Amino acid sequence: MTRLINFGLGEICDRVSILALKLLYGEQRDRDITHFRNERAALLVKLNTREHGRWIEYYADLAAVNAALWHAEDHIRGRREAIAHEKDEGVIAEHRLQAGIIGLQIATLNDQRAALITLINELVGDSTKEKL
Repeated sequence: MTRLINFGLGEICDRVSILALKLLYGEQRDRDITHFRNERAALLVKLNTREHGRWIEYYADLAAVNAALWHAEDHIRGRREAIAHEKDEGVIAEHRLQAGIIGLQIATLNDQRAALITLINELVGDSTKEKL
């Protein structure tokens, strides 16, 4: 895994769940996703060598949070595009208000994501706090 220096199982779970989204949407858009498949294959080896335990249920929760983040980020991008093409100041103001609400949801989801990554790391003894 080239992007992280000190990582635990939580970060691996996070990346695998994100790669699943990239693969799904990349296939739908008929894009070359070979590099995502290769990265996922390498990370799945790391996941499969870990002892099964309670961390698996939190991995599922983490995948759900990442999917919700993906959806919210797409939604906020849609608001940005709508603002760029809108002339009515009242409509623009409404789009900005909604974008702000979505931004708060994204911040909350990112906090949940970070907490789940930390929890998974702690459950398997991969706490990275002292490594950083």
